[in-house]
Amino acid sequence: MIRRPQRWARGLLAAGALTAGAAVLGGCSLPASVTRTQVVTHFAATTTPEQRVAVLTHCSGYPQTSPMPVPTGAAARQLADASFDVTHANTAEQTALISCIAKMAGVTGVELQGPDAGS
Repeated sequence: MIRRPQRWARGLLAAGALTAGAAVLGGCSLPASVTRTQVVTHFAATTTPEQRVAVLTHCSGYPQTSPMPVPTGAAARQLADASFDVTHANTAEQTALISCIAKMAGVTGVELQGPDAGS
């Protein structure tokens, strides 16, 4: 006995095919948050707000790197991590930035995140 797919299953398959086709034809692009490469700085619990801001100001200015926006006011005092956008930086530029961050007081770790993190 041959079973025919249920009506809802055929509809689901058709919807999936249409969605995939639209993505291909529409030049589907991923959101920036998915394609962005960033260096994330982790701080000790005892790190002062001044030390956290010092990392962002002292290690800014490397080519093709820029600090990510940080909150202001009361939220800035509780800044857990500081991030730099390094999407367009080459390996040498990323390494220079990471080296700068690692030398700063209060830093417990530096992590490269994003699609280029493994290359």
